[in-house]
Amino acid sequence: FQIRELYIQSYHEFFYELLADICKVSGRKENPVSDTLLLFKWIKLFYEPQLRRLAISPRVPLLADALNDLVQEYKEYVFSSVDELANRLIALDRDNPPEFLGEAIYTSFPSTLFNIVQMHLEVAINANSPVVTLATFQEIKKVLLSFQQKFRRQMDENESRYDVNYLVALVNNFDQCYENTVEMDAKAAKVFDPVTYAGMLLNEVMDGFQDLVKYARAFLIQHCFAVLDE
Repeated sequence: FQIRELYIQSYHEFFYELLADICKVSGRKENPVSDTLLLFKWIKLFYEPQLRRLAISPRVPLLADALNDLVQEYKEYVFSSVDELANRLIALDRDNPPEFLGEAIYTSFPSTLFNIVQMHLEVAINANSPVVTLATFQEIKKVLLSFQQKFRRQMDENESRYDVNYLVALVNNFDQCYENTVEMDAKAAKVFDPVTYAGMLLNEVMDGFQDLVKYARAFLIQHCFAVLDE
């Protein structure tokens, strides 16, 4: 009878149940990000290395599986926090005058939106957990696709209010968003294995911003012709 094996498995199962209980508490927090990252780091940087040091084979169930419900709470938090910011930016953008940044004119939403996107991605990547990193990229993608749809709807509803400066700024804005998404895609290509990266389909986000560039440019041309006809 293998006493050592029984002890190790019992010890492992105890930690699995303990983590599951911790996750239930953490999942009820308004912001579960820090707890999610901390628990994954503990598994990756302490528990799994200790098993290897003691020449213990990986245990079933995997400790990371105890965090599945917490990961879902984490995903919902990332989506809701970034989506809330995106919605505010859409509403505020109508009333904020464009400004020159360098040689081009922009409104503030591209830099503000992608600063928060970059923050979430860096935190997730530094967590050294593929599960957390993939979840973060997936939720950011969902937010950006939703943002594109909402902004296009706002453009349709407010076409008559736009002037030339704002329409030029929109073209530049969406072009900048496209460039930022290209950088996000390049980051994903470095972080994930080829199969996971291919399945993320981040090109959908890039295509969406390119479509908005064309849409805003068409608005601009239409507006210019309308002015000439007056």
